[in-house]
Amino acid sequence: MLVDGHIKTNAEAIKILRSDGIVVRCVSKPYKHFHAKFIIVDNRLIIVGSHNLTNSALLFNREVSVVIENKVLSSELRSIFFEDFDKSYVCFK
Repeated sequence: MLVDGHIKTNAEAIKILRSDGIVVRCVSKPYKHFHAKFIIVDNRLIIVGSHNLTNSALLFNREVSVVIENKVLSSELRSIFFEDFDKSYVCFK
């Protein structure tokens, strides 16, 4: 998972994710502030959109996300993710 390393409130969420064995790294320039999120499931199903995984985002905000089943797009998004991941750093140790 990649997160914005400049937002201190991410530290607690990162601690919880890491305790469950999830690798979390932070991004900086040129994409230090990005809002779109995507999840890839089984290398074929993509969920992409603006939703944060918080109660307020799910219950009170007007967010938009879509589900797409497409192996080619999934592969392209995986490439983008790992390109960004390679440029990321360990944060909030």
